[in-house]
Amino acid sequence: MVICSLPKLCEYVQKNYFSWVNEGHYPFSTCHVENLAAGLIAAAEKGINRKIYFIKDREEVTLREFLSKLLATQGLKAPKKNVSAKLVTAICTVMEFPWKVLPLRSQPPTHLRETIVMMRQAFTIRSNKAEKELRFVPPVSMENGLKKMNKLA
Repeated sequence: MVICSLPKLCEYVQKNYFSWVNEGHYPFSTCHVENLAAGLIAAAEKGINRKIYFIKDREEVTLREFLSKLLATQGLKAPKKNVSAKLVTAICTVMEFPWKVLPLRSQPPTHLRETIVMMRQAFTIRSNKAEKELRFVPPVSMENGLKKMNKLA
C-alpha cells in the first residue's frame, strides 16, 4: 500500500495540511524495495507454481512510527495534529455530495476517502509462508533502508 508519494507527504507536512487519523498508532506493514526484489527472486527460484507469497520487512511498526521515520529522512518532523476518523469521513461525504445530486462530468474526489480509510486502520500482512517455503529473510532492515533515503530537492 502506498499512502501517498513521499514528495506529496512532505508537501502536506510543510504546508501544515497533514493530520494523523485516530492518532496513527496501529500496526502497519512495510516492504523496502530491495526486500521485495529479493522476495521475487526467491519466489522465482524456490516458489511453488500458483502459490502466493507475501513479502514484508521484518520489523513491526505502527503507521505513525514509520511515517515519522520516513519524514525524518527528509529533515522534517512529524506533526502532532490529529483528527478523528468520524470527522474526516463526514468531511469526505460533504465533499462528494455535489457529484451525487448534480450532473457533474468530472469524477468525485474518492481518492480522499480511500487515503483516509487506509490511514485510519491497521494494515498488516504476514510473510510466514515466504519465510518457511522460500527461506526468505529480508536482506535490508528498515533502519538501513531509511538510511539509504536521500533528502528530496
